[in-house]
Amino acid sequence: SLFFESTLSNYNGVNISCKGYSDGWIMIDSILGGQSPYSFNWSNGDSALLIDTLSVGWHTAILTDSFGCIFIENIQITEPNFALDTYLDTFTVSCNGYCDGMLIANSYDGTGPYTFEWYDNLNNIISTNDTADVCAGEFSLIVTDNNGCTNNLTTTISEPLMLSINLDSIFNISVNGLSDGAIYISATGGNGSYMSSWIGLN
Repeated sequence: SLFFESTLSNYNGVNISCKGYSDGWIMIDSILGGQSPYSFNWSNGDSALLIDTLSVGWHTAILTDSFGCIFIENIQITEPNFALDTYLDTFTVSCNGYCDGMLIANSYDGTGPYTFEWYDNLNNIISTNDTADVCAGEFSLIVTDNNGCTNNLTTTISEPLMLSINLDSIFNISVNGLSDGAIYISATGGNGSYMSSWIGLN
C-alpha cells in the first residue's frame, strides 16, 4: 500500500511556538509502497515535501504515485491553548527619597517555565526575579516563556511629595504668667493624615 511517514514541528508539546504565530512545519521523511515517481499536493497549494510557516489547524496531504494510486492524510498543527500573559503588582515608595518600593510579576499560560528581566529607565537590567528595595522611577519587564514567546510591559514606582511643615501663625502670650500663646502649623506632602508632637516647654 502507498503511504508516507512525516515529522512535525515540536515546541515543547505543541506544533506552534506561540498562540497566533505561524511557525509550524511538516516534513515528509519517507514514502513507502506504490511506484515512483511520486507527486505531492497540500491543501495550501504547496507541492514540496517540507511545508512551513503553518498556522494552527488541519492540513491535508495528497500523495499520488505513477500508477495513479492516492494516499490522503489529514495532519493537525496545534498551538498553546492560551497566549502568554503577565500581571504586574507594584508597591510604591513609602517616603520621598526612600528606596523601599517593590516590583512583582506573575505570568501564566503560554508555555512555562518563564524568565523575567527587569530594566530601569536607562535600560540597565536590575533583576531577574521579583525585586524589592526599589527607588521611584519607570521600569520595564520582558517575560519570556519556554518557547521564546514574550511579554513586554512597563510600570512606574511612585513616591509621595516631600513632607513639609508650614508655620501658619504664632500668637504670643498676652500677659506675663498666662499660658494663652499658640502656634498653628500645617503639613503638606507625605502620605495621608498627619500626627505631630512638640518638643520644648509645656
